[in-house]
Amino acid sequence: MFNVLFTLFVASEFCYYLLIAQTGIIEVFHSNIQAFFTLPLGGVLGSLLVYRSFGWLNSDQKKIIFFVGLQAFCSLFYPSLNLVVLGALGVSLGMSAPLLIRHLAKLICIPQQNHGQS
Repeated sequence: MFNVLFTLFVASEFCYYLLIAQTGIIEVFHSNIQAFFTLPLGGVLGSLLVYRSFGWLNSDQKKIIFFVGLQAFCSLFYPSLNLVVLGALGVSLGMSAPLLIRHLAKLICIPQQNHGQS
């Protein structure tokens, strides 16, 4: 049952990414990169920092819950988003996507590669 629920959750997250982060925000800001540049910068920053521990955010589960909650909070301001909220949304998207993919890989038993280890 958990596998089905988690799969539905991951599918809804990726639909959220496509709907809000790609099509919705770009259309609202009329493709003016200066108006929403903190979104992709936050996404890159989030992806780079995804596997660091931040105090009480020391497990993947806590990070997923926190950053998906941050996405929901940022969505409350849509489409009236400023650069700070867009940056927070970018960081939350950048952090949660790799974590969800890693958990999905564990769920369907894809072997993890050990980079640089033998």
